[in-house]
Amino acid sequence: MASLRTLNATGNMSTALMSAGPNLAARYAARGASPEFVKLVALGNKAFGSAMEHITAGVFDCKNVPDSQGQTGWDLCRGDARIELKSSRIWGGGDDSWTWQHIIPDHEWSYLMCAAVDIDTIRYFAISKPQFVHLVATGIVTQQGGGGGQGCWIQNFGRAAFGSIYEFQPEESGISLPDQLDNFIAQNPSSPEPIAHEVIKKATADARVAKAKATADARVAKAKATADARAAKAKATADTRAAKAKATADARAAN
Repeated sequence: MASLRTLNATGNMSTALMSAGPNLAARYAARGASPEFVKLVALGNKAFGSAMEHITAGVFDCKNVPDSQGQTGWDLCRGDARIELKSSRIWGGGDDSWTWQHIIPDHEWSYLMCAAVDIDTIRYFAISKPQFVHLVATGIVTQQGGGGGQGCWIQNFGRAAFGSIYEFQPEESGISLPDQLDNFIAQNPSSPEPIAHEVIKKATADARVAKAKATADARVAKAKATADARAAKAKATADTRAAKAKATADARAAN
């Protein structure tokens, strides 16, 4: 056992704490978050998840579904719709992004709701199961841990990507959040039937093929642009030389 005196005597304790930088709650506070938000993001993972389930149930007028034997993976109900909630605080210290992890496709949820705790708001996104498979195929949803039983995740989801997933609008838009949820459910029918592993595997393979093609296309386009630039530069140089030679010849002829 190492006492605080020993830890301080080595100097490593203070050095480690200084190099670690401010914790998440401190970063939220420094950016002007309210005391309520600072307390929320300071919670441990399990407590944070439970708090977000309680908060979200109130915001969307949903029923909390307690964990029970035989129930596989949904947290809230809105009528017959089973909603799996994943919540995230801001990840990292650079550009703002959120990561929702351990999403299990073969659990019996109908809709996935993703909550992003921002500095002064909680942003909510919704995905139906058919949309989820599409997001796997486009590479927005990926297998977590190489598909070793940890499910899927939406990793490093930054502000620039917000338009790729349906986002609920502030109630100031004129439609309440419960009504927006009802509209989304009505417009996006979704079954709680589990998504088979083979479906996710195929969608993941499709995403890899699409990414490889996009990478190859980008390389070809870059190579073409480089070649075009070189050709244009060579032509400009040749044109300049030709013009200079003509000017010299014309001058001699004039003399």
